[in-house]
Amino acid sequence: NASLKAVKVAGSSPAGPISKKLVIIKMQNIIVTKYGGSSLTCINDLERIRKITNDDSRRKIIVVSAPGKKDNNDNKVTDLLIELEKTKEPYLIEKIAEKYEEIYGEKTRDLYKIINERLKFSCNQEIYLDYIKAIGEEFNAKFLAEQFGYEYVDPKELFLVSEDFGNAKILPESEEMIKKRLDNKIYVIPGFYGYTKKGNIATFSRGGSDLTGAYIASSLDALVYENFTD
Repeated sequence: NASLKAVKVAGSSPAGPISKKLVIIKMQNIIVTKYGGSSLTCINDLERIRKITNDDSRRKIIVVSAPGKKDNNDNKVTDLLIELEKTKEPYLIEKIAEKYEEIYGEKTRDLYKIINERLKFSCNQEIYLDYIKAIGEEFNAKFLAEQFGYEYVDPKELFLVSEDFGNAKILPESEEMIKKRLDNKIYVIPGFYGYTKKGNIATFSRGGSDLTGAYIASSLDALVYENFTD
């Protein structure tokens, strides 16, 4: 479904002026919603997201950050992952896994093992840090999609980015990738990162999940881009 807007344009040609004409631009009848870390910290937040999604059938695309703080004494998953990359301390893996378990329960039971395996990845330091940081958004999106029966989409299918690790820029090819991949289903997409031409994960600057959501909304000419925080 799409709504339409009309724009009057004028121009010229080798044969002379072109009269004004009406150009019809399609506006996709979809809403992109992005949930920040503070919006996904406990099991009660899942029901709220389900209700928001079901309240309007045009809400087709959900973008998520990594889980944030549930109170002032808590830690953001991204901060824990950055510390884990430096120290490799097993207790940090436990803290990260526990935060997901608080939200998604038993479906997270293999997460400790998965993160531990990822720590063995061998590459240069800046690539490695982004590889570890992206775990936060990746598994939040995967678990949320599984929770609701929605479709998870890997950013590899949507975002081609520069090799500025930690501050990646979205390359123009991404717009067409997004248009080709996303149709009329409900999707859950991790924010914060894309993939380079060499196939490496590269993250945007801190808060980059907002960029993910806004770029998808713009590429699809979405009616609305909603950003939920807390």
